[in-house]
Amino acid sequence: MRSVGSTFRFRNLYPVAGITTLLLMASIYLSYRNSQSIQLSREMHDEAREIAVSTNNIIRYLHLADIGLRGYALVKENPQIRNASDTAKLEITETFQLLDQSLSAQSFPEMQSYIDFKNAVGDYFSFVDSMFVLIDSDRVDEFVKRLAEDPGYPLYERYLVFASSVNTFEDAVIDNADRDYHQALRYSYLIQVAIFLLAVPLLFFGAYQANEIFNVSERLRKSETDRRKLLAVQNVELEKMVYERTKEIQAQNEEIQAQNEEITLHNEQLELQRREIETKHNELLLKNADLNRASSIIQKQKEIIEHSNKQLYAEVERQTVDLRHANTELIEHNNRLKQFSYIVSHNLRAPVARLLGLASLLLKSKDDQAKILGLINTSVHDLDQIIKDINLILEIDNLNTQTLAPISIAEYMNRVLDSIKPELESIGGNVEVNLNSVSSVPFLGPYMESILYNLLSNALKYRDPARKLVIKISATESKDQVSLSISDNGLGIDLNRFEQDLFKLYKRFHTHVEGKGLGLYLVKTQLQALGGRLDVNSQVGEGTTFYIHFKRAN
Repeated sequence: MRSVGSTFRFRNLYPVAGITTLLLMASIYLSYRNSQSIQLSREMHDEAREIAVSTNNIIRYLHLADIGLRGYALVKENPQIRNASDTAKLEITETFQLLDQSLSAQSFPEMQSYIDFKNAVGDYFSFVDSMFVLIDSDRVDEFVKRLAEDPGYPLYERYLVFASSVNTFEDAVIDNADRDYHQALRYSYLIQVAIFLLAVPLLFFGAYQANEIFNVSERLRKSETDRRKLLAVQNVELEKMVYERTKEIQAQNEEIQAQNEEITLHNEQLELQRREIETKHNELLLKNADLNRASSIIQKQKEIIEHSNKQLYAEVERQTVDLRHANTELIEHNNRLKQFSYIVSHNLRAPVARLLGLASLLLKSKDDQAKILGLINTSVHDLDQIIKDINLILEIDNLNTQTLAPISIAEYMNRVLDSIKPELESIGGNVEVNLNSVSSVPFLGPYMESILYNLLSNALKYRDPARKLVIKISATESKDQVSLSISDNGLGIDLNRFEQDLFKLYKRFHTHVEGKGLGLYLVKTQLQALGGRLDVNSQVGEGTTFYIHFKRAN
């Protein structure tokens, strides 16, 4: 009853695991929505800033047109002064085209006021053109009279009203974008906390259930030992019974022989003794038949017990293998949880902290806003890359629903070599490929390309500048697996120092080139997810060889 109860509690893990899976999917979806919110907020910030700059440029171009007009009236001999007004007219036309698209896309509420202001600016430039005509025709009095009307100042007042309405509207747009962005972040934090609170009890409950299964297996082993001892005792008792019956039969035979001798000596009692002997002989035959039937029954029971013992031993072995497999999966799952916890607690914390600090500086400072916005953009890109790495790791963990198909190693090797060919030729490297007619293995194409690209690109990154790079690729196959080796003569890795951290996330062993420490982790994780295995052999200053082992059967 206790074993049945333990099995029932173990099955209760499935709903919890399902809820955890749903929360992880929700986390992925919220991460995707956060990325969209961040991108949209960035675009809205940039567009609002561009609109504000364009609005400020309008008054600058109006001043430039006015200066060009007045300067040309004073120094008519210099036509370049007049070009300033022409340039202002051209630039302000492009500025209005940009504002037409941007304000229409944002559904600017005072669009009619903007159109009226735009028409007023066009009228002002028509006035400037007519003034240039007066200057060229030497109609100075009429020029001075019309200039005294000063049509530019009413236009400047209309500009102030327009600029104020635009700036107020763009500030509201930016505030809405910021509010959506912070709300998305709060949702993401809540789902991460929920995953942590559910995953930790699930882990401890799984460990408890594994311990219960181990105790049941130990009790089965003790029960088997007791049965073997009981069988041995029964065999000894049966042998003792057979021995005693045999002695009785021998004694009876001796008695019959003595009686025969007495019959020879006493002829008068021959008939009586003969009858007695026949009677005793019949009794002996009956006893022998009973003994034979008992021996047959004992033999059949012995065979049944031996068969039951074999079945019990096979069941114990099977449950032991299942227990070891469950423990291995539990340890691997625990390690991945630790890696995931490290990413969430460490890698995401740094860019988020930078964003909070920069946002605080942005609210307080007005002089360095462009520089602070640039730093915010860098932190956002760092955060986005970390989220992409997490999504890639979760995609590998959810691989068990996909179906493998035979793919050609040579085909994907040629793809990767073509992609790195320009860099390989630029450094004068050489690649020697010998696949020994290895045809195909059951695998996923994108993972095969990712594994080959990471290993070959590492060989290019960490080459020895003192000698020409040589990469050797070879393959062998057996009944159970296909083995692929990729070796180079690069800088090598100190395995005595770094072997324990070689395939861990964000671990790097050469810092003179750019990298994230993700490639080797992905290679090993992708291989293990599909039943493969990865080995490495490396010497500092001599080079590195990676051995990739693929399973032959799906």
